[in-house]
Amino acid sequence: MTTGWGIGGPIPAQVARIDTLCIRESCVAGVVTRFPTLTQGAFADSQDAGSIGTGVLKRYTVTFDYPGRRLFLEPRRIRGGGHDPWDGAGMWLVGGDGGFEVTDVLAGGPADRAGIENGEVIVAVDGRDAAGLSLPELRRLLSDDRAGAVVRLRIRGEPEPRNVELTLKRLL
Repeated sequence: MTTGWGIGGPIPAQVARIDTLCIRESCVAGVVTRFPTLTQGAFADSQDAGSIGTGVLKRYTVTFDYPGRRLFLEPRRIRGGGHDPWDGAGMWLVGGDGGFEVTDVLAGGPADRAGIENGEVIVAVDGRDAAGLSLPELRRLLSDDRAGAVVRLRIRGEPEPRNVELTLKRLL
């Protein structure tokens, strides 16, 4: 499903948790890793095995030495333990007109089971107007850190809006 969005549009990928990633003597377990399925562009390079992103970088103070083409990682403590959160709803959202547009739904995932479809717009989350939420706030509300929680969504629909209950799940 879609796992990101770039200048060229959606980034479809397969996603998994890798057991352990070690950089020298520093190891991190359970990092969410995406394996883009693009055939062209920056994420289509066959030399790249996967993208680890913030799941690893948030665990370090990162210093970029651009002239020397080096990256320095200094381990640091993070709050909330080591779990690398991921989407618990099974849908990709983008900011839209008065809410968040659903642009991709994982087949068999919580959003799919709740009947949410591509192109629909979420206008309220647990009674809060979606226009008052940022995308990072919404992603935290739909995170697998909250697996088992029921989130009530209001969907703009035709002929009338509808309410949906979505039970979050740990998908990875």
